[in-house]
Amino acid sequence: MTRKTIVEDFLQKLSSDLHIEGAVKDEQTNLFTIRIGMHTMIVEELTPGFSLWSSIAHLPDGDKEDLYLHLMQANFLGQGTGGGSIGIDQEEKSLTLSLCIPYEVKYEAFKEHVEDFLNYVEYWREQIEAYQNKSSMM
Repeated sequence: MTRKTIVEDFLQKLSSDLHIEGAVKDEQTNLFTIRIGMHTMIVEELTPGFSLWSSIAHLPDGDKEDLYLHLMQANFLGQGTGGGSIGIDQEEKSLTLSLCIPYEVKYEAFKEHVEDFLNYVEYWREQIEAYQNKSSMM
Protein backbone atom coordinates (compact mmCIF):
# COMPACT_ATOMS: atom_id res chain seq x y z
CA MET A 1 0.00 0.00 0.00
CA THR A 2 1.41 3.37 -1.02
CA ARG A 3 1.17 6.32 1.31
CA LYS A 4 -0.46 9.50 0.00
CA THR A 5 1.79 12.51 -0.37
CA ILE A 6 1.11 15.99 0.97
CA VAL A 7 0.17 17.25 -2.50
CA GLU A 8 -2.23 14.33 -2.96
CA ASP A 9 -3.89 15.19 0.34
CA PHE A 10 -4.08 18.88 -0.60
CA LEU A 11 -5.52 18.13 -4.04
CA GLN A 12 -8.10 15.77 -2.55
CA LYS A 13 -9.18 18.46 -0.05
CA LEU A 14 -9.21 21.12 -2.78
CA SER A 15 -11.42 18.91 -4.97
CA SER A 16 -13.78 18.40 -2.06
CA ASP A 17 -13.84 22.11 -1.15
CA LEU A 18 -14.53 23.16 -4.75
CA HIS A 19 -16.89 20.26 -5.51
CA ILE A 20 -14.88 19.25 -8.56
CA GLU A 21 -13.50 15.98 -9.89
CA GLY A 22 -10.32 14.91 -8.14
CA ALA A 23 -6.83 15.11 -9.57
CA VAL A 24 -5.52 12.30 -11.75
CA LYS A 25 -2.03 11.04 -11.01
CA ASP A 26 0.26 9.83 -13.78
CA GLU A 27 2.07 6.94 -12.10
CA GLN A 28 5.05 7.16 -14.48
CA THR A 29 5.77 10.86 -13.99
CA ASN A 30 4.16 11.39 -10.56
CA LEU A 31 2.44 14.48 -11.97
CA PHE A 32 -1.13 15.33 -11.03
CA THR A 33 -3.62 16.79 -13.50
CA ILE A 34 -6.64 18.65 -12.18
CA ARG A 35 -9.32 20.62 -13.97
CA ILE A 36 -10.68 23.69 -12.20
CA GLY A 37 -13.32 25.50 -14.20
CA MET A 38 -11.99 25.91 -17.72
CA HIS A 39 -8.36 25.50 -16.62
CA THR A 40 -6.31 22.33 -16.61
CA MET A 41 -3.39 22.49 -14.23
CA ILE A 42 -0.43 20.15 -13.71
CA VAL A 43 0.85 19.85 -10.14
CA GLU A 44 4.18 18.31 -9.19
CA GLU A 45 5.27 17.54 -5.66
CA LEU A 46 8.74 18.84 -4.83
CA THR A 47 10.83 18.08 -1.78
CA PRO A 48 9.92 20.44 -0.23
CA GLY A 49 7.05 22.27 -1.91
CA PHE A 50 5.26 21.93 -5.23
CA SER A 51 5.09 23.38 -8.73
CA LEU A 52 2.13 24.38 -10.88
CA TRP A 53 1.93 24.50 -14.67
CA SER A 54 -0.83 25.41 -17.10
CA SER A 55 -1.24 26.26 -20.75
CA ILE A 56 -2.35 29.85 -21.24
CA ALA A 57 -3.19 30.01 -24.95
CA HIS A 58 -2.05 28.88 -28.37
CA LEU A 59 0.90 30.87 -29.64
CA PRO A 60 -0.51 33.57 -31.92
CA ASP A 61 0.32 33.56 -35.61
CA GLY A 62 2.21 36.33 -37.34
CA ASP A 63 4.57 38.91 -35.88
CA LYS A 64 4.94 38.31 -32.15
CA GLU A 65 7.68 40.80 -31.26
CA ASP A 66 5.39 43.18 -29.33
CA LEU A 67 3.77 40.28 -27.50
CA TYR A 68 7.15 38.78 -26.53
CA LEU A 69 8.33 42.16 -25.20
CA HIS A 70 5.16 42.43 -23.12
CA LEU A 71 5.60 38.89 -21.78
CA MET A 72 9.28 39.49 -20.95
CA GLN A 73 8.27 42.56 -18.93
CA ALA A 74 5.70 40.43 -17.08
CA ASN A 75 8.38 37.81 -16.34
CA PHE A 76 10.83 40.40 -15.00
CA LEU A 77 11.11 39.59 -11.30
CA GLY A 78 7.74 37.80 -11.58
CA GLN A 79 5.96 41.15 -11.34
CA GLY A 80 3.21 40.37 -13.83
CA THR A 81 2.99 36.66 -13.09
CA GLY A 82 2.72 36.39 -9.33
CA GLY A 83 6.24 35.03 -9.12
CA GLY A 84 5.69 32.57 -11.97
CA SER A 85 7.19 32.44 -15.45
CA ILE A 86 5.54 32.63 -18.84
CA GLY A 87 7.14 30.35 -21.37
CA ILE A 88 6.51 28.26 -24.47
CA ASP A 89 5.72 24.54 -24.40
CA GLN A 90 8.07 21.93 -25.88
CA GLU A 91 6.16 21.80 -29.18
CA GLU A 92 6.39 25.62 -29.45
CA LYS A 93 2.63 25.84 -29.96
CA SER A 94 1.37 27.23 -26.65
CA LEU A 95 2.25 29.86 -24.11
CA THR A 96 2.44 28.45 -20.58
CA LEU A 97 2.62 29.70 -17.02
CA SER A 98 4.60 27.89 -14.36
CA LEU A 99 5.13 28.57 -10.68
CA CYS A 100 7.46 26.89 -8.22
CA ILE A 101 6.87 27.03 -4.45
CA PRO A 102 10.09 25.45 -3.08
CA TYR A 103 9.05 25.32 0.57
CA GLU A 104 6.45 23.54 2.69
CA VAL A 105 3.06 25.19 3.07
CA LYS A 106 -0.14 24.42 4.92
CA TYR A 107 -3.31 23.63 2.99
CA GLU A 108 -4.73 27.19 3.14
CA ALA A 109 -1.54 28.63 1.61
CA PHE A 110 -1.58 25.89 -1.06
CA LYS A 111 -5.17 26.77 -1.94
CA GLU A 112 -4.30 30.49 -2.15
CA HIS A 113 -1.31 29.77 -4.42
CA VAL A 114 -3.56 27.71 -6.72
CA GLU A 115 -6.21 30.43 -6.79
CA ASP A 116 -3.67 33.19 -7.51
CA PHE A 117 -1.98 31.04 -10.15
CA LEU A 118 -5.25 30.38 -11.98
CA ASN A 119 -6.14 34.07 -11.80
CA TYR A 120 -2.85 34.86 -13.57
CA VAL A 121 -3.55 32.15 -16.17
CA GLU A 122 -6.94 33.74 -16.83
CA TYR A 123 -5.49 37.25 -16.94
CA TRP A 124 -2.83 36.27 -19.46
CA ARG A 125 -5.33 34.27 -21.52
CA GLU A 126 -7.38 37.47 -21.83
CA GLN A 127 -4.26 39.52 -22.65
CA ILE A 128 -3.23 37.07 -25.42
CA GLU A 129 -6.77 37.10 -26.83
CA ALA A 130 -6.77 40.92 -26.85
CA TYR A 131 -3.38 40.86 -28.61
CA GLN A 132 -4.69 38.43 -31.24
CA ASN A 133 -7.80 40.56 -31.80
CA LYS A 134 -5.66 43.70 -32.13
CA SER A 135 -3.29 41.96 -34.57
CA SER A 136 -6.12 40.63 -36.74
CA MET A 137 -7.54 44.14 -37.12
CA MET A 138 -4.29 45.46 -38.62
